[in-house]
Amino acid sequence: MIENKIELLNNPYGQVSYETFRNAGLAFADKSSLIESLDNHKMTPYPVLLRPRRFGKSTFVQMLKCFYDISYRDRYEEIFSKTDIYKKNLQSHNSFHVINFNFSGVSGVKEDTLIRSFIIAV
Repeated sequence: MIENKIELLNNPYGQVSYETFRNAGLAFADKSSLIESLDNHKMTPYPVLLRPRRFGKSTFVQMLKCFYDISYRDRYEEIFSKTDIYKKNLQSHNSFHVINFNFSGVSGVKEDTLIRSFIIAV
């Protein structure tokens, strides 16, 4: 009789850092194959991610940052080995300077409050 051993990974609920998932061996849905679609030159240059809350949009954007940002060049194998996109070996990986904006704290009922929180975020 053959026994199969299944290892359950820790659930990173509430965390968005793709890099943390990979380094800590946490569970995540490998959506890296979507990067190939984004690299396709026939694709719109301004993709929009429309998904319900808690569907991994922020984690996907963090994965894109790790994939495209030149500052992650030395860690590409560490972060993307054993993923679908790693096997594709796209030339675009780690070839751009990426600026990361977080607008989750932008809020305000009045216009001046909204503008001030936007400026702080930028």
